[in-house]
Amino acid sequence: MPDVKAYFRSPNTVARWWRPETSTYRHLYERELALVRRDLRSSTPASLLDISCGYGRLLVTLPADMRAIGLDISAEMLKLSRQNAPGRPLVCADAERLPFADQSFASITCLMSLVHFPRPDRVIQEACRVLVPGGFLIADIDNERSLGRAVKGIAKYVGSRSGVAMNSRGEGIFRTYTEETFCRMLIAAGFVVQHVDHIGFFPSTSIAFSGRRERHFLPGELSRLLSPLDGVLSRLPLARRWTTYVYARARKPENLREIGAAR
Repeated sequence: MPDVKAYFRSPNTVARWWRPETSTYRHLYERELALVRRDLRSSTPASLLDISCGYGRLLVTLPADMRAIGLDISAEMLKLSRQNAPGRPLVCADAERLPFADQSFASITCLMSLVHFPRPDRVIQEACRVLVPGGFLIADIDNERSLGRAVKGIAKYVGSRSGVAMNSRGEGIFRTYTEETFCRMLIAAGFVVQHVDHIGFFPSTSIAFSGRRERHFLPGELSRLLSPLDGVLSRLPLARRWTTYVYARARKPENLREIGAAR
């Protein structure tokens, strides 16, 4: 795996291509923000740290009276966030070493970014450290078993058998995880997993071989039209294995008794 942190710190990298509002995954990102709003409404935390806040797409949706801080390793992304969410405090730092004291926040979000960290377990541990007892973390991972990953795997195999290399844009700067591995990281850090949601069973997956035009396994519009089926499929244990993203809300226990009950 390349030096991912150096990549995200560098100019003209993530700020150039991270455009969720125009992506073929736009409806999946909107679905996740709806889940975040649901979880924030249910608890109304007094403070929030948005890890990898990007250009502020979550910060701009938060109530003005909530103490919210955005953190990102990319100075360029923070510049965009400063424009989109003026007045919100922003910190340029590495989430594997959060520059905050213990028990500083009531809630933490880490959206579409945990998979980019060389040590996601450290990010989760740091989140637990800076949360107050009873506080919660909202995070997600790219699912290793998703339909999209399966399509890419088949395409890569077919290409290798045909002597044609598949373009691997972005493949070197993130890792996929299973839902089980994700939950184990949360529990190992000291969290109690409260609930898990599954987002995107039919992703628009792009395939591109060297010297050939990029093709989509499923057009973005069709993926969006099929998205209402997520609610049905997420209730089926076998189908849940195919989801594109796994979203979890995990709580930092207030006492040892709560930890024992959860286990």
